[in-house]
Amino acid sequence: MENVEEPEWMIDGVPYWKLKTVPGGKRRFGGERRLAAYLWFNVPIGGTFTMRQLREALGDDGVPEPAEQLDRRLRNLRKQGWKFRSYKDQYGQAMDEYVLEEKGNKLWLGEGTKH
Repeated sequence: MENVEEPEWMIDGVPYWKLKTVPGGKRRFGGERRLAAYLWFNVPIGGTFTMRQLREALGDDGVPEPAEQLDRRLRNLRKQGWKFRSYKDQYGQAMDEYVLEEKGNKLWLGEGTKH
């Protein structure tokens, strides 16, 4: 049987943005890590996304992620070098749409800025 290497966006057969606990541990794998992983691997620079898409991507079995603070977790990514525009920054942009301008720290791998 040949050894097949997992894609870089997976660990133990699970996409990073679907993890609930830290691999090999019991601590929670938080929303900021999951959001960063999803955006890194699924949204190109200049690409658009909505909170609804993020909730669906991070959810389970077709049920969107219920975390009430997901929008705040998204804003917190800015402290980690992530840059994205919302309708507040760009006239004519849809209210529920964000544009990814720059990818920041790979939080799902433990890379981060101390604050």
